[in-house]
Amino acid sequence: MSTKPADSDDPRFSSDRLLNAVRPALSAELTKMIDELHRTLDAEANVRLKKALLDKAAEVKAASTEKDTKFESRLEQELKRVETETSERVRLKVTADLEKRFDRTLVEETDRLTERFTGEAEAAEARWKDERGRLLSISERWQTLAEYQRKIGEASSQLEILRRFLRTAVKFANSAAVYLNKEDGLALWNAEGKAGVFPDVVSEGTIDPEWYFSNVVVRGKVIAAIAAAGTSDRDALVAMADVLKRAIENFGLRLRFLAGAEREAPPPVVAEKSGPEPQSSDPRVVARTLVSEVKFGNQKQVLEGRVNADLYNRLEKQIEEARESYRQQVPGPTDADYFHEEVVKILADNVLSRLGRGYPGPS
Repeated sequence: MSTKPADSDDPRFSSDRLLNAVRPALSAELTKMIDELHRTLDAEANVRLKKALLDKAAEVKAASTEKDTKFESRLEQELKRVETETSERVRLKVTADLEKRFDRTLVEETDRLTERFTGEAEAAEARWKDERGRLLSISERWQTLAEYQRKIGEASSQLEILRRFLRTAVKFANSAAVYLNKEDGLALWNAEGKAGVFPDVVSEGTIDPEWYFSNVVVRGKVIAAIAAAGTSDRDALVAMADVLKRAIENFGLRLRFLAGAEREAPPPVVAEKSGPEPQSSDPRVVARTLVSEVKFGNQKQVLEGRVNADLYNRLEKQIEEARESYRQQVPGPTDADYFHEEVVKILADNVLSRLGRGYPGPS
């Protein structure tokens, strides 16, 4: 677990950090400004000095009427003396004035540059926080999708696949639902998130156009549908739906493989062994697969049939079709009626009376 520096929220720490960030640029700006001020000082001092010398020369010349070389000599000496005195006096005065101006300008320029670079540093920091948040959001999105794909592949039943879809889908929407295909349409099986959003039965005419909606088609047949309302990431839901369809289809293929692998494989060669021939496939696995498919495709009827103890009346057609398929896949005699046992176990939850009086029992 990462630790946060104790003074990371201290304003002085933030100010020092920003000042350190802008220090190189600020130093360059100040150096440039100082050079310009020095050039200004030198130029201004030269102008003032020349003016003072010219004024003094005119004054000396006006006060004297001598026109000989002595006058010129004295004038030259006087000019040198005045030049020296005036140069020093002007230098001191100009230096004092310009130092005041320099100090004032330096403070103003330093404040201006500090404010400018501090603002730029704060803006850059804000942009980085936004970008960091965006990158974290993208990372969390892909982690969620990767974890969803792993978990849905590990599901032990098709219903668990659907449950895991719902638990992940609400991370990308306010609410999500799964509908199972019934005789009267697509009936609501389960939902997650905000309650009361989805109707009990949907069709193409009742689907809200703002929903995300997708049929789950396996081997050309619509077996279910998924819906999501208040979506925040439609692309993620599209990817999840694609994984869901493949997971359900692969799960069904695994069940069929377990039921039919031995039947489809050529029998082993056994030299003159007496006794009955081995079964071409495991009848218990075949029965479990067929009855599980009946339950998965008729969840609502199974629940209602258990409550009202009339499962067989509600699912007679589906049960008898599965029984006929069982007889075709397991044509030989068996030790027990495994199909009957799985019907009681899977559909009636081990309570025979829930099948109702019309159930014919074992064959």
